[in-house]
Order: sequence, then structure tokens, then C-alpha cells
Amino acid sequence: MKMRQSERRNLQSNSNEDHYFYFSEFVCFLGKSVRWLMILILIVVAPPIRAQSRGDEIYGQVGPWLIAESNDGCFATASFVGGTDLTFTYRAYDSTSMLIISNELFASVESGTIYPIEILFHTRGRTDDGWGSKDFLGVSGRAVGITLDAEVLDDIAAADGISFLYRGRRVEKLSLKGSSKAVFLLVKCGGNFARKHPRDPFADPDVPPRTSVGASPASPRGMVGSWVTNDDYPPGARRAGQQGVTSFRIDIDVSGSPVACTITQSSGHSVLDNATCSLLMRRARFNPAKNAQGKPVPGAFESRFRWSLESADGNIGSAQP
Repeated sequence: MKMRQSERRNLQSNSNEDHYFYFSEFVCFLGKSVRWLMILILIVVAPPIRAQSRGDEIYGQVGPWLIAESNDGCFATASFVGGTDLTFTYRAYDSTSMLIISNELFASVESGTIYPIEILFHTRGRTDDGWGSKDFLGVSGRAVGITLDAEVLDDIAAADGISFLYRGRRVEKLSLKGSSKAVFLLVKCGGNFARKHPRDPFADPDVPPRTSVGASPASPRGMVGSWVTNDDYPPGARRAGQQGVTSFRIDIDVSGSPVACTITQSSGHSVLDNATCSLLMRRARFNPAKNAQGKPVPGAFESRFRWSLESADGNIGSAQP
């Protein structure tokens, strides 16, 4: 039996509708699949994003470098194979940067002891003289650090690697890959931090006011004269006939313990200056400074020591106002 032309058109129309229906169902299924895939991705990825946004101190990350806020500025830190951590800070208030290298293997590092460390930079396969030898201070049982002008960040950003040498032996050679972007973010973070936390123009962040009604400055505890004596004369300085007066300042925490030693006027010989701070950080103890309410606060103590080959005993003379 021959099919009429109108019936053939109806069948063709129904067939087209079926094809359209199945195609629509397929598109709908594909859309749902993509939607569920996106939800799955969000479920997997969202936790670390939320964790990072909860840590308000975190500013950003570039490769191995994590940039974050600290109490008085920002820092960038990276961990390397072998357990070494390299950290450099930026404080916009006084445009200073602190470089810290730490490792669990540095067990013999003593807090407050000075370690002359040579720093070399590696750029495009070449090694330059870097910063030469710098006096790093033991800042914990397994870390050494040094505070420098923030311009040193330019050297870190430009180099491919950095080496640390102590007494001619290499302590570490670390990659500075990504440090250029890390320094850029660090400086940006420091600027933002300074804007968020404006300083009182009448306050010195490092030295509490010394003249406050009812307040008392930090005072030495024990025999000041035993902190540094000529019995501690560095043998090399004695042989070389080096002598002079080293003026210093000790920053003191609320427990009365020294946390930093700064040479305010050199004796003219770094070995004598270094010995002064090293001995003071180990031996000096104080009654903490107190505010007008009698609460212990950070303080500072300034004085000087005369290294003399002609005198049997040196002496610490107070420079407190």
C-alpha cells in the first residue's frame, strides 16, 4: 500500500521532533554534568581558599614564597629541601629589612651570640661578592638573623640564588627563584600595613618614653662590672694591640632579659664591638621597665665599655640619662 504524501510528511515531522527531544535531553544532561563537575571542584578547592582567607595575616604566595603580615610589618618566607627556612622582612616605618636563616641542624647556635657570615649572590651562572661578611645575631636556638637597610631587597630580587658561608665553609646555597615577585608583594604588603596601622608621630616604636610620671626605666640587676671585663679580651685583638670604647644599647623585654644589642658608637674595631654585644647578651640581666601603672614594659639600657690593654680592668659606665 502506498503511503500518502501527507502521512510521510507527518512521520518526518515526528521524527524531527524526536531528534530534537533527544538532543535537548542530551544538552540538559550535559549542562547538569558540567554543573555537578563545577560543584565538585568547588568542594575540593574551597577548603584551602577558605582557610587562607580566614588567616588574615596571609597576603599572598609566589612559588615557594609565602608573604604575610607580622606584628610590625610584613615578611616573606620559603622552605627548602633539607629543612632550611629563609625569611626576609620589610618594615615600612623605618625602611629596614631583616634576613633570617634557620634549620633544625643549627643546634649549636646560641641566642645573642654574633656569627660573622659571608653572603654571596648567584646570578645567571656567575657568583659575585654579595654583601661580604656581615655580623648575624643568634635569634633562637636554631636561627641567625641580621637587620639591614631595605635596599638589600633589591639584591635579593635580582639574584637567582644566595649562599651563606661561616668561617669559610658553606652553610647553605638556596634558590631565589620567584624572589623578584615575592619582594614586590612584600613591599606592597609593608606599605598597606603602614597605612592600616599608622604610627603615633610622638612615639618611638623601639624606645618607650623615659620620662613618664610614675614610670621607671629598666635597671641593671647584679654586678654590672662582671658583664664585660678585660679578662674577656679577644686574643686576636690583644695581639693586634686593639683597644677603644664601645658604646652600646640593649633592648630589654618585660621579663628583664636582653633581646637585642646594638652598637651605638664603635670602638673602631669590629672584633671588640662584637665581643661586647655577645657577652652582654649572655650575662646582662635587668629589672624590667614599668609604666605609670606599674606594669612591666619593654625598655632599653645604654652604656659603654672601655677595652684597654693598659688597665687591668675595663669598666662599664652608664649612659642612661
